[in-house]
Amino acid sequence: MEWLSSILLLYFIFLHWSNNQKHSTSISKYYPYLLIVKLLLGIAIGLLYSFYYRGGDTFGIFKDANTLREIAINQPLDYLDYIFSKPYRYPEAIQSKLLQSNASTAIFAILLSFASLLTGGNYWVTSLYLSFFSFICIWRYLYSVYQIYPKLKYSLIIPFFLLPSFSLWSSGIVKECLSMAFLFYTLSICIDYLSHNTVKKRNWLLAVIFLFLLFQIKFYYGALFIALSPMMIVFKYRHQMRLKSWKWVLLPSFLITLVILTLPFLHHHLNYHQIVHTIYLNYQKLYSASAEGHAIFLPLFDDSINGLIQSLPTAIIKAFTSPKITSESSIFYVIIKIENFLVLGCYLLSIYFLLKNDIIKKRLWLLWTFMYISIIIILFVGVLAIASPNYGSLNRYKIGAVVLLFQLSLSSIEIHHTKNFSSR
Repeated sequence: MEWLSSILLLYFIFLHWSNNQKHSTSISKYYPYLLIVKLLLGIAIGLLYSFYYRGGDTFGIFKDANTLREIAINQPLDYLDYIFSKPYRYPEAIQSKLLQSNASTAIFAILLSFASLLTGGNYWVTSLYLSFFSFICIWRYLYSVYQIYPKLKYSLIIPFFLLPSFSLWSSGIVKECLSMAFLFYTLSICIDYLSHNTVKKRNWLLAVIFLFLLFQIKFYYGALFIALSPMMIVFKYRHQMRLKSWKWVLLPSFLITLVILTLPFLHHHLNYHQIVHTIYLNYQKLYSASAEGHAIFLPLFDDSINGLIQSLPTAIIKAFTSPKITSESSIFYVIIKIENFLVLGCYLLSIYFLLKNDIIKKRLWLLWTFMYISIIIILFVGVLAIASPNYGSLNRYKIGAVVLLFQLSLSSIEIHHTKNFSSR
């Protein structure tokens, strides 16, 4: 079964590569190298948990997926009953056999069980499938961005394939791998609609399904997508609205207010009556479990909205400037530190170029768009840093936000030097 599924994977890769050749771009020549790196990183995740962490959730969740696979083979009706059950209301006869009980983990295990059925329960082949799926979704996003700014190259490749944390944690059998695939596929569909107007119905349907699954696996990235949606609306209809520059601040503010009022209906964790308390409990749990100097200390956070707001500036600064490097720091901490300063430096440099660019001065909506998106992302990272103060876990959880900020910044710098600010 493993050999058959491996051959099938090679066939899927060939089909995707062939289609990519039909729509060749300036980055297409990097396709085989970037794909190989992505597949190897999927294997590296398993090796990392085998020899460095010596355990971890990747093997535990995959064991649950294989348990579900066996149930699907031997008791298909019970399997169907399980996968269509509501979160936290799974049949006890099956749930008692699983190691994980978290709702998002259960959804991830169900999706993994589909892949496990295809691969015969082989961890390494399944890891390759998930890595390839992540790759094709990210590649589709890059192609969509390229259609708007065809002179972009380095700002597309570097953030998604050469930023170590994103490249690693968006590969293999971890929840971030699927959540990044869902996020960037959905973003690609929106970008296609913003730039071309024509998107096939099946792609819209797939985007809606992926967004739903994104909320189930990593609800906060679903919330980030929704938070960015007002600027997508403004970008789409900017010519029809003919807004004055100051209204580019007011209109997104009005739309984001609607988003804030809507979020509690999209996921139970976004309920404003309990979200601060949930963040506080996560902070206390992760900070107390972290060694000294390995987590962000927030003395002003006291389980209140005021404490959250007062702690936010410190959390943002620490998220982009920490951890502190000492002689005892691991190579992972060194990488995190370098990445943080690289992203922060590129962001500040991109603001400088935007402010001095003559084209931007004539199209202030570009500046407002950049600032709105970047501020939302930075606030998002700050809240994540409070909810997950441990530097190691934070580095993993924030990859989607950081890579978007890095790509946005690098694209602005590259566009400035190529003089390729689109009129669309």
